[in-house]
Amino acid sequence: MIPGCIWTTRRRRKRPWPWCGRRFGAWRLHKPLVRKRVPIDPNVLIVGGGIAGIHAALTLANAGKHVYLVEREPTIGGNMAKFDKTFPTLDCAACILTPKMTAVKKASQHHSLDAL
Repeated sequence: MIPGCIWTTRRRRKRPWPWCGRRFGAWRLHKPLVRKRVPIDPNVLIVGGGIAGIHAALTLANAGKHVYLVEREPTIGGNMAKFDKTFPTLDCAACILTPKMTAVKKASQHHSLDAL
């Protein structure tokens, strides 16, 4: 038995049947990858303006990246803006979300974050 091969039984026959037989040396036919230099755009696009998207955008903006925050609704906040209290601390959702929303507003005034 060749190491790494899968042996199964074929339908109702009792003898084993190897799957890897002829293709064992197929690695010789592979071609090496070509190295390329491509320009990297350091700007970041975040899709979704919920609490996770806002937190990620603020973290990246504070790290010096230019962030584009895209939200399909007219306001950011996502589902958390609809909640009254959050688990497990039972804090009000607005108490958590409002400081982050004002931080997004300040970051957009400094042109490090664009909310679209």
